[in-house]
Amino acid sequence: MTPKKTILIIEDETLIVLGLRDALEFEGFHVVSAAKGREGIALARQENPDAIILDLMLPDLNGYQVCEELRRWNSFVPILMLTARSQEVDKIRGLNAGADDYMTKPFSVGELIARLRAIFRRAARVSDAAHERFQVGAAEVDLTAHALQREGVRHELSFYEVELLRLLREKVGQPVARDEILSRVWGLEATSTNRTVDNCIVKLRRKIEAQPDRPAHILTVYGFGYKLILLAFAGRIRPVLIPGKGGSTGSRGGWHLVAVRGPARWVLLLALGVLPAQAQGESWARNQARQLSSQAAAQAASQPEAAARLYLDAIQIDGSYGAAYLGLGALREQSGDAREAEQVYSEAIEHLPGFWEARQARAKLRRRLQRRAEARADLGEALALRRSDGALLEQLAAWCAEDGDFPRALALYRQLRWQLEQQGDGAGVGRVKLRVKALGLLVAELDPLRARHPRRDATRQALEGLVRAQGW
Repeated sequence: MTPKKTILIIEDETLIVLGLRDALEFEGFHVVSAAKGREGIALARQENPDAIILDLMLPDLNGYQVCEELRRWNSFVPILMLTARSQEVDKIRGLNAGADDYMTKPFSVGELIARLRAIFRRAARVSDAAHERFQVGAAEVDLTAHALQREGVRHELSFYEVELLRLLREKVGQPVARDEILSRVWGLEATSTNRTVDNCIVKLRRKIEAQPDRPAHILTVYGFGYKLILLAFAGRIRPVLIPGKGGSTGSRGGWHLVAVRGPARWVLLLALGVLPAQAQGESWARNQARQLSSQAAAQAASQPEAAARLYLDAIQIDGSYGAAYLGLGALREQSGDAREAEQVYSEAIEHLPGFWEARQARAKLRRRLQRRAEARADLGEALALRRSDGALLEQLAAWCAEDGDFPRALALYRQLRWQLEQQGDGAGVGRVKLRVKALGLLVAELDPLRARHPRRDATRQALEGLVRAQGW
């Protein structure tokens, strides 16, 4: 006789626990329960359940903390999270904490049981499969053990890191769309602002790559997704497209694919006869990327898709050449694909943290999409990298004023006035002084501690109209 599977319910609402217990026991499960997070963690270690149903809102710990603690104890036990919160951000946080599934209250008991059985079926398929071990560069990956080892150091893998690696390995060498990853691994619909996949990729690169900021194995396919390259050269290689003899940038048939990385790559390229003898060091890659980007800019108006391919080739050759990202993003914007443009800028920011121009470009795009708060945040980050840039400072001040954040706009304009005074720009100081004065009056009028005056409302409305009419 097959032993009953044990389900642990961590839930503080007595009626829900009673209802779930009756339904699950009727379906043949053995049920244990706990009303608090710490009690549930202790009971899980004692009972070793086959699955856990976890409520998000508990008296002592929240469900995210409990889930993370359970995952530290056992990486495999299925966890189904129950909560009254239906926002996507809450679902993403729960799944990132280690939950396998997520249901919002009120829920169907029949659907919950069906989801539990589906989780058990998936777990059975995994356990019946062959031991999943493979090499990615210098990293030896063991998906069954949820771990990898690189250079003698063991790294634990989360459930989603394992599932993501499994999917990339299924299509090794082929690009996998970000939307497909999000759907198959997390079970979520794609949105332009969802960075769940990208964040998981960053964590995986830190564990697998010798140089996470210049990955050789988990590669970004710009504007599309990611692909896995299984190369056994200790992380010292990187796919690079090199023009061959008689080749042209418009024809892939005349290109060589050379997988090399680090200072030794130039020796290998010379030996293969695909690199001019006069080429030296990193400057060669930068020159190639610059030439390809120049050709792309020249073709952008007449052949946008060909130009996009050239920009992608430039990024493959030199992933730190920011102008190629900006050019590709601008092309996507011109074609009306704002989502892909935003992804290009976001990938530039991810790979080049100090690249303030990408933050500025993404800010302008988000501003056009009416995502004003995100746009101001992006421009603020760009300004943090370029504190002395008066144009960025004035732009951010104007956006704050347009959006009604008058106190911040006033502070930024005062900072700009001080910078202009230090530079001796009399005309600029005079222009900004007028804005500081108007905003100062407006902020004072909005102060709730000021005495009420019959003309206060009219004054405030007039000043608000003036500020917005001037495009400040």
